[in-house]
Amino acid sequence: MTRITFRAALVAAGLASGLLALAPSASAQVRRNIGGTVKTEPAEETPETPQEGEAPDAEPAEGEEGEEGEDRPEREVDPEVIARIVEMRGPMWLLEQEPVRVELKISDAQLERLKQVDERMEEVRDESRDRMREQMRQQFGDQGGRGGRGGGGNPAQGRGPGGFPGGPGGFPGGFPGGPGGFPGGPGGGFPGGDAFRTMMTQMRQQSDQALAAVLSPGQLKRFKQIMLQAKGPMVVTEDEMQLALGLLPVQREQIKMVEQEMEMKQQQASTVRRELFTAAFQRNREQQGQQEQQGQGGDRDSDGRGGDDERRGRFQMDPETQAKVEQLQAQGESYEKEALSKIGKVLNRSQINKYKEMLGKPFDFSAIDMGNAGRGFGGFGGGRGGGDDDGGRRRGG
Repeated sequence: MTRITFRAALVAAGLASGLLALAPSASAQVRRNIGGTVKTEPAEETPETPQEGEAPDAEPAEGEEGEEGEDRPEREVDPEVIARIVEMRGPMWLLEQEPVRVELKISDAQLERLKQVDERMEEVRDESRDRMREQMRQQFGDQGGRGGRGGGGNPAQGRGPGGFPGGPGGFPGGFPGGPGGFPGGPGGGFPGGDAFRTMMTQMRQQSDQALAAVLSPGQLKRFKQIMLQAKGPMVVTEDEMQLALGLLPVQREQIKMVEQEMEMKQQQASTVRRELFTAAFQRNREQQGQQEQQGQGGDRDSDGRGGDDERRGRFQMDPETQAKVEQLQAQGESYEKEALSKIGKVLNRSQINKYKEMLGKPFDFSAIDMGNAGRGFGGFGGGRGGGDDDGGRRRGG
């Protein structure tokens, strides 16, 4: 792979070395706190959040609620997941979350208007997806769409919240990207590259216009800050952010080269990972078929039927494949960290400070209940926190 060499020295040597020095410790901080500049105190309060919602957690009466309660905050604040969903679902997903609406002080009247905007954006999203699939069919026939690139299935982004490696600029460490997306079905996958980016940009612009007509200027400003925190530092690859930060053409080109290099590496790792999953899934199906033919499909209930694992057809990955998948995921994380380090050296001190200002006050993403995060504007009860369950009809996360 062609090695990227920056031709313009835009940052002093002291700033560059400082940016690299604190990356490992800062990355650990981001795992605890989403939003880049969050201090450690909010992380200590996160265990209290699940305790307030003990009623929904009371369903599994297996005596393991304590263990689940300890694990849940880790899942809820996973920046990789937050960034992935926001990139794929857009700003409306954040507004569906009650803690975000409470932070913005959304009124009941505004909530009703937001539901209407959400329904319209859902239609736009479906229409855009259908157009993209039709373009893929015309271009490639029935070969099927490509799966998402490394970093959570989004060919363009999918990077978690965090920041550039710490140093004089004050950025905490970046969070690694997630695993690659699933491969497309017969003629139905999302295409990647510029076409996908164009579609996402158009949808984002339409959504911004609709929200500007509902939210007050103060609400809109705060919401944009929360959006930036959710997207993470790789948001600087977006044209709007580069314009806001005043990036020079040479800086834009350098960042684009870094992004392309990272995506190429992640795509390669993602392809291998999907092949491993496909092979493991096929082996699992063959084993289940053999067990059914031999009448050895696991433990039997008193009525002669197979056990839970057999009836549910659970996918089980062998340890060797699991180890390979984890290794590939670790590689993807290293590619992300490498890219953030390079981008951090492209930006100057003024641009980094501008980015920090645009983030605003840290938002506590741990307050979002990821177990209910895909239910739309419904499912939270009435009043400012939600409404009737008429907005979550197609929410799958």
